[in-house]
Amino acid sequence: MAAMAVITAASIFLVTISAGAVHTEIALNQQDIVQTLMEQDLWPKGEILTVESLSLPSETVLEMEGLQGLRLSYRLMGNQTCLLCLGDEPPSDVTVLAFRAPALLYVQGRNLAGMVEAMAW
Repeated sequence: MAAMAVITAASIFLVTISAGAVHTEIALNQQDIVQTLMEQDLWPKGEILTVESLSLPSETVLEMEGLQGLRLSYRLMGNQTCLLCLGDEPPSDVTVLAFRAPALLYVQGRNLAGMVEAMAW
């Protein structure tokens, strides 16, 4: 009888511990983020992106459900140096959704092959 009580108590304890570990975070949807960025001309959609005219995303992007922050980086293909970075670096304690796309960038009077990278958290 005592053994059954110990097993029952241990089972209740384990259920209590595992119930607290349930994550309630809302998953970020890459397609929704890309669509919103395209609407604001911050993501390539088959048109040239003029780097000099890009600015921080509007509050519409940052108000997306589950989105805490966003960083956009525009760079030339084959070059790790960022031409323009919009937004802050993600905190070290969050899970980051990262994605990128090739883009034609208009930089200082020339159309150049580039890359747009996004980090959302």
